[in-house]
Amino acid sequence: EPEPEPETLSTPWISVVGRAVVRESRSCGCAEQQRELSLSNCKLRALGGALRGLAGLRHLDLSKNALRSLGGELSGLASLESLVLDSNELGMGGGEGLSGALGELPRLRSLSLCGCAYKNSLPGLPPELWRLGALESLNLNYCGLTQLHGAAEEVGFSGLPRLVRLSLAGNSLSELGDALAPLA
Repeated sequence: EPEPEPETLSTPWISVVGRAVVRESRSCGCAEQQRELSLSNCKLRALGGALRGLAGLRHLDLSKNALRSLGGELSGLASLESLVLDSNELGMGGGEGLSGALGELPRLRSLSLCGCAYKNSLPGLPPELWRLGALESLNLNYCGLTQLHGAAEEVGFSGLPRLVRLSLAGNSLSELGDALAPLA
């Protein structure tokens, strides 16, 4: 397939459905200016450092892939405000999930993990999630959660002082306990 014309990639917003263009966006010299990137439904199993050099990225959509681990793939994305990881395999066996991936995202305001199974409880989520002080919206819909207790005492919602939107639809929660008390 021929290389795309650089002018088609000069926009600060690129949406890709079904194939990745991170390499091409770098070849046109616009990677530093990239603000939004959608790699939804690309059948990605790993990112392999593809996000390096995208320091200005604010919105990243990696939904509907087969990612099991992000590890340090998000390091260097300190400007990231919105991260969509819906329908990935981040909580599935064998993968490290989000461990080590969220710690360097001080501006992250919106995180969506819809459809990512997380070992049935919030304490199974990575500890750095609870230190995202700028987080305003957290989507944990259809994550296979069966309990919320434990989160409030150990890490939990008290570490998210700006959280105004929490979505827990489609989980099999038998009780809420006092896990939501820090949100009051």
